Amino acid sequence: MRTLLFVVYYALALMGCSSPRTVTELHSDIDGKVFHGRVVARDGISKFECLDSATGKCRFFVHAGDCSTAAKGATPCTPPPVDPVEVASGQMREVANLPRNIRICLAVDSTGRC
Repeated sequence: MRTLLFVVYYALALMGCSSPRTVTELHSDIDGKVFHGRVVARDGISKFECLDSATGKCRFFVHAGDCSTAAKGATPCTPPPVDPVEVASGQMREVANLPRNIRICLAVDSTGRC
């Protein structure tokens, strides 16, 4: 029975039947400083990866909330960030239980300027 289940799961994996995921590539080039990061979200867990950083670390700011309802001409929506996620260059960090409808930016400094 165990072998049969293995074969079924293997076949489903080959057909691409796995849980959905979202991949976000982030690039920042501010004042000549280049940053490159990737965020992969699947099953409530987000993996933050710093692929390249001029300073040796990437600082990801996660903003909760939805800005799509802002009125025309109104002040741009800037929801307060959830705690920043810092990752050393070439490293990865997992974060669980982030809120839905998040926006992520790759910041150059601790102010959250993206």
